[in-house]
Amino acid sequence: ADDLDLRRDGAGQHLSFGSGAHYCLGASLAKLEASIAMGSFLRRFPDATVDESGITWNGRINLRGL
Repeated sequence: ADDLDLRRDGAGQHLSFGSGAHYCLGASLAKLEASIAMGSFLRRFPDATVDESGITWNGRINLRGL
């Protein structure tokens, strides 16, 4: 939980776009864009680190996020 490891087992299962009739129509595009953006960022800045001091969860049960 302390490291961003996109290659760990099950890493691709932690991004949610709803389900059933409420599944996001743009989910495939958003996943592709995120994959390209993260790959490009990590290739350009291979030694990048995350400052976790300002990261807080929004506290909601549904639609949770940072």
